Amino acid sequence: MNSREPGQVPNLGSGRAARLRRRRRKRIALFASFVVIILLIVLAVVLLALEIADASQELRNKGQDTSEPGGTDTADPLSDYVPASGTHSIHEGFLILVNQKNKYVFPADESRIVDVRSSRTINASGDPSYQCDYEKRLDKTALAAFNRMMDAFYAATNNPYALVSDAYRTEKDQEGKSIPVGHSDHHTGYLVSVKFYDDTGIYTSENPKYKDAYEWLNSHAAEYGFVVRYPANKASVTGVSDYTYCYRYVGPAHAAYMSANDLCLEEYVELLRTSYVFGGNHLKITDANGTNYEVYYVPATDGDNTPIYVPAASGGYEISGDNESGFIVTVTLK
Repeated sequence: MNSREPGQVPNLGSGRAARLRRRRRKRIALFASFVVIILLIVLAVVLLALEIADASQELRNKGQDTSEPGGTDTADPLSDYVPASGTHSIHEGFLILVNQKNKYVFPADESRIVDVRSSRTINASGDPSYQCDYEKRLDKTALAAFNRMMDAFYAATNNPYALVSDAYRTEKDQEGKSIPVGHSDHHTGYLVSVKFYDDTGIYTSENPKYKDAYEWLNSHAAEYGFVVRYPANKASVTGVSDYTYCYRYVGPAHAAYMSANDLCLEEYVELLRTSYVFGGNHLKITDANGTNYEVYYVPATDGDNTPIYVPAASGGYEISGDNESGFIVTVTLK
């Protein structure tokens, strides 16, 4: 039965309004669902990014950059390294620093120190390439390199007047000298004094008579692993002046770098200690003969028992103490 009063007009828009409201609610629900989905996707992306960042940080914690400045090598310091063989002393090696601050520790075994005069090589003229006082001794590795250098010097200059005037010194030899016993680099057996001796006298680098000869030695010493131990412009660093005719064996790699960068031994060792520590940047060097090296410093954490790591794949390595606080590792690269 129709309940409308007579004359009442039907409300035709009420059904349409209801349908519109239902559609609006559906659209709102659909939009809300879309927003929730977007938020879930954003949350998933954020969580994934955080996970990747955490993984990257973990890798960084395991290893540091091992390249030289400007290089691209990055690796875990131990991933490609193995423990070095043998035992090593802070107070032994061709890079030990002996000066006013650091005293030389005389070893019980001096078998590496050999006689110079009887070990000279014979040049193409049938004579030794240099003169030598009696009872002069050097480290055998340094002497072999010195002989090669002096043979080359003689071949280039035809100068027979070079003289080894001083080399290794014992404690007794050092008594009465200007440098206290134990603090002379001559104790190491790696330092050799070269003067020139002819009929008119003995001459050092301070005399212009043999200026050309010293210029040749200074220019070519690094090729054989030697450097001028006490450069005139480094007296404030070394504490020694007027001794520019002394040549120190440090090995071809280190001699090349020191010569190219105008560094004395004190400066070079300090550079390695502060800038090229194992696990950080490693120094890359190419010597005068084109051989490539990697050099780094290992602080002594347990004296002579400090663990030292070297590349598992290399062309060999040498380890020298610095006579103070650690070790210098020289790796020949393949």
